[in-house]
Amino acid sequence: MKDEEVMWIKETLSELRHDESLPSETSQKIEQMYAILTFLFTKVEERMERRNEKAKYEYGNFIPESEISKAVNALSNAPLLYEGALNDLEYYNSEGNDLMHAIEMLDFDDEKGVQLLRQLKENRTKRRVCKNFLELVRPLRDVSIHNPSFLKKLSEAQGQIQKIKETLDKRKYYVREKTDLAEAFEKAKERV
Repeated sequence: MKDEEVMWIKETLSELRHDESLPSETSQKIEQMYAILTFLFTKVEERMERRNEKAKYEYGNFIPESEISKAVNALSNAPLLYEGALNDLEYYNSEGNDLMHAIEMLDFDDEKGVQLLRQLKENRTKRRVCKNFLELVRPLRDVSIHNPSFLKKLSEAQGQIQKIKETLDKRKYYVREKTDLAEAFEKAKERV
């Protein structure tokens, strides 16, 4: 998938996230999709930014704007992702119980038995992924829930970094004495 297509998906989901006419179940699914794809969006945005900006704000592979964006996204999305994984875990627990009871109580041939065991193995694998994710994301969710002012300050810092970057983009050197160099500085600014 091309970067531009990924960004189109992000823009479309962003528009849908703010569409109040959608049913709440649909809005929740859109939020979950957006949260899941946030990592991809961030990676594509970083790649495009580097390509377009030629990494002029990078220092030792550290780009403040990208790094704070990752932090804000991680803390903002952690509670939603946690709830989604919790719902999935509940589903896989119920599905696993159904499969275990089917194995225990039903009569079936070898082919059906193998099929049930495969389904149970798949169920247990998905359940384990949910449980592991819940353990890993819980600290982020807790920080987000218990420190809303921290998330607000991070978001404010993100805005400040963006304003500073815009100011830096407009920065221009004005020749004081060596006026014969003025034209060269203008051409250099056009290339950047």
